Amino acid sequence: MLANTAVEIIHPIPHLDFTCHNATLYWLYQETFNKPPTIDQYTAPNGVFYPITPKMSSLLLLGTPLTKPYFLKLSLKPGSIIIFAKNNDAGHSCVAKSESKIVGYNQLSWFKENGKTNSFTTHDVEEIRWNTGKGDRNNVMVGEHYPQPYKLVTIKESTAKEWLTKLAKK
Repeated sequence: MLANTAVEIIHPIPHLDFTCHNATLYWLYQETFNKPPTIDQYTAPNGVFYPITPKMSSLLLLGTPLTKPYFLKLSLKPGSIIIFAKNNDAGHSCVAKSESKIVGYNQLSWFKENGKTNSFTTHDVEEIRWNTGKGDRNNVMVGEHYPQPYKLVTIKESTAKEWLTKLAKK
């Protein structure tokens, strides 16, 4: 299960910074194919993940928008991929570790408690920066000084694995 695979990457790929998308796709690849991806899958023009942001944005289109609960705490499906999206662009990606915990890399300004550059962090769903001002209450406000509205989208683990399997066959 992707929720179990999404842990701090101890032996990262040499010469590859672990950004949020790099880590999310690393875990998904490892879970889908039972082996870690290689540097070429990220950097070669015919690599499965190259270029990475458009690939994550294509995965985003297979997801379902998350909405801010009125009374209860947001509950996630463990193993699902969470993407912070602006229009149809994937701004940040991470994995639901449990119903209430989100893990990922480079989780800077996406949550009330900031993450660390190129580092693994865990955040509670209570740390999501839901819009509390005017406008759509389901927006997540990202950024310290000039917050920008993003939508949260969730992709089921099974859907993400099917997407990656098809992508790897191309």
